[in-house]
Amino acid sequence: MKRFGLLKLLVIAILVFCVTMPSFQGNAYAASANSPEKTVTVNGYSYTYYSGVHNNSNGTWGRGVVKLNQSYLPVGYVGINAKLYDSSGRLWSASGWSYNNNSGNFESIVVDTITIVSKGTYYAKSEMQFYNGNGYTTYTSNATPNLQRSTVNSIPNNAYEVNENNLTYGSDYYAQSIEDSPDLIQAIGKNGVEGYVYSKDINLELNTLSEVLAYINSEQSNFTLPVYAKDGITIIDTFELIAEL
Repeated sequence: MKRFGLLKLLVIAILVFCVTMPSFQGNAYAASANSPEKTVTVNGYSYTYYSGVHNNSNGTWGRGVVKLNQSYLPVGYVGINAKLYDSSGRLWSASGWSYNNNSGNFESIVVDTITIVSKGTYYAKSEMQFYNGNGYTTYTSNATPNLQRSTVNSIPNNAYEVNENNLTYGSDYYAQSIEDSPDLIQAIGKNGVEGYVYSKDINLELNTLSEVLAYINSEQSNFTLPVYAKDGITIIDTFELIAEL
């Protein structure tokens, strides 16, 4: 009986080790943090949405997620613009507006920014658009926590500065809606140059379902924007909008 008991304990110990030992396949590490969820009902459809920031050994990316609380969704009813910021509120990556290009039964719709390989601390925050029967209503998700901490980072509500051409500029990380964004959004270009992109370019306005369907069919969700100096005229780099569905 004692021998059987010892053998049983040995088997249990081996099983526990196999279950709890870390996996070294694929990425060496991975971490993620999600924002608190928001829920809204638009045109009879109920949506729950949030943002996520993720990293692994390949880099860091932002994510926008919309969970569907109904069984069927028509084409073009949901749009997501996912954005990734650093701890200073500078925009590093954005997906641009991406809409569901198929109808059907979905549990969720997910849009990722491109992956950033630079070291640092990053946050994500996204805009979501929902078809309201006559156009689109835009909502802004909560910001994610700092990736390295479990609590939401406290960020001051900074006022925007105004350049010589009467354009506001600064980080739109503090904005609670697209309307609150400055004319020129602080961003890091493809070549690492810090500058600004126009809000009207990165927050493309599509107001009707027919415009969204034309946008989907054009397959122009991936494109490059100029990065400007503070004057909003001098081009100093480029910024890629690439949605990863």
